[in-house]
Amino acid sequence: MPPDDVNSTPPAPRPTAMSRWRRRTPIALIGLLAVVIPLLTAAACLGWTLRSWQDLQTGQRLDLASRIADAVATSAQSLIERNDLTPLRMLVSEVAQRSGLEECYIELPDGGILAHVDPQRVTVKEIPAVWPSQARLTGDSPRASPVEAHRALDLGDGKTATVVVRAARPALPWNDGLFAGGLLVIGLLAALSILALIRVTVRTLRPLRAIQSSMRALAAGDTSPDALSISPRFGDEATAWNSYLATRESDRSASLDEQIDGTASSTQGVESLLERGCDALPQGMVLLDGAGRIRFANGAASVLLGAKKVDLPGRLLVERIEDDRVKLMINGVFGEGGGQRRRASIEVTSGTGDDASVLRYSLFRPAGDASGAGLLIIDDLTQQRVADRARDSFVAQATHELRTPLTNIRLYIETLLESGEESATTRGECVNVINQEARRLERMVSDMLSVAEMESGSLKLHADDVRFDALLEELRADYQAMAREKNITLNFDLPPKLPVIRGDRDKIAMSLHNLIGNAIKYTPANGTVVVTLQDTPTSVMVMVKDSGIGVAAEERERIFEKFYRSRDRRIAKITGTGLGLAIARDVIRLHGGDITVDSELDQGSTFTLTLPRLAQAA
Repeated sequence: MPPDDVNSTPPAPRPTAMSRWRRRTPIALIGLLAVVIPLLTAAACLGWTLRSWQDLQTGQRLDLASRIADAVATSAQSLIERNDLTPLRMLVSEVAQRSGLEECYIELPDGGILAHVDPQRVTVKEIPAVWPSQARLTGDSPRASPVEAHRALDLGDGKTATVVVRAARPALPWNDGLFAGGLLVIGLLAALSILALIRVTVRTLRPLRAIQSSMRALAAGDTSPDALSISPRFGDEATAWNSYLATRESDRSASLDEQIDGTASSTQGVESLLERGCDALPQGMVLLDGAGRIRFANGAASVLLGAKKVDLPGRLLVERIEDDRVKLMINGVFGEGGGQRRRASIEVTSGTGDDASVLRYSLFRPAGDASGAGLLIIDDLTQQRVADRARDSFVAQATHELRTPLTNIRLYIETLLESGEESATTRGECVNVINQEARRLERMVSDMLSVAEMESGSLKLHADDVRFDALLEELRADYQAMAREKNITLNFDLPPKLPVIRGDRDKIAMSLHNLIGNAIKYTPANGTVVVTLQDTPTSVMVMVKDSGIGVAAEERERIFEKFYRSRDRRIAKITGTGLGLAIARDVIRLHGGDITVDSELDQGSTFTLTLPRLAQAA
């Protein structure tokens, strides 16, 4: 016969009534709270809902009273001015009855009632000969209702009156039998549901209380399975608990083994994470021991040292370095008698021209480290040096470009000052040249500003109507003289009707200036430049075709890079900053279009500017 107590061994004394009451008291308290708290919550929710409903109804009725007061005030003013009291009182009575108002009346300044929904409350039968001006005392005025609206009437000559509209205050729906019955049914169902929940909870908690007793014994230091097991009569929970106790000792050793394995796996995971993080670095990183042997190298270091990553650990660093200066630096830090130097750095350039690469080797040995370990950082400075050279070249080229128009402007101003008054032809020629050079300066400065805006990300478009007929006519006038000077035929082969699109006119004009100007600049004498336009339902394409020197296949995309100029020797004496095409393409791409080139050396080039018709112009 199994014992009835929680612990099977040793047998516990039969519980007394007091002990049973103490055990049941928490359950009873929980049950009481489970009943009281939902009821209080439901009551609070009901009160809040009724209050919100009443406030909503009050607001709606106040809004109704305000609208009725506005309508009555508009009609009442004209009726009072015409001395038509009968229609006025009918209006007040009819409006109040139709709208279900509590009160609606027109009050004079002294408190007299000119019109009222209740005819017996009318105190002023006729329009007074002398309009009252003394306002009624505050203590005599009725208390304002929360659903009451007032509208003042200005009748001229200092005559005033007040329209008062008072709607009935909303009442709580306690008298509605359906509402009250619904509340009662919901309350009964809620109470029955809570009682059923309490009963189920008590039954569910019985095995948990038995397990709680076992846990208390465990906390007291009794870890034997016999002392912690509970009676099987408590169901599946008791069976599962006893099964757990039966396998507890064997699981303890298995758990310890798993913890050891988990610690080792965690350590390996951290090492793997660190290795992946080092491989993500753009700089080469090599860890060295005290003898200068490689202990670890990341992916970038293996590429820069020209070896596989798995082949580097264990090798001497000097064996993987070909430059004698770098070897000398490494020996100075790790070689014999080199313990005094803790830091060294050197830059090495290999190759010539555009294929030259620059690597910086920085070697560190931490002070106070008895192992003598070190760290080598390899930085690839090639792109940085290329950017520095491009910047220096741009500064030099920009200086030269700025000097030429400034010199021309100065010379023609001197000529204008010396001979301009004697010859109108000379004066006109000087003014034209000064104007051309000033516009040239303006375009150069605009290019520089555009580069600065693109680098900072602040380049923005100012959309407006772009009329291609006017724009291309301006370009024709600007470049016709330049083409004649070089004996180049400049043709604009355009359709009869040119489109109008939305875009930034100045920036589109700047892009076309670059394309046409470059075509004339890089086309030899007696050549041709043809500008055509193709209008489609989705885009507008402007093609600039020349018979110039052309672009090599390997340079067709590079000519759109900032500061890049072709390596063709024929353009060495042609001035330029290498910014025009880069700015033009970026500007057109901001519009959602693009600039492409089709060219062959000595066969000419065709630059195509494409703009989407995203929106119709006004």
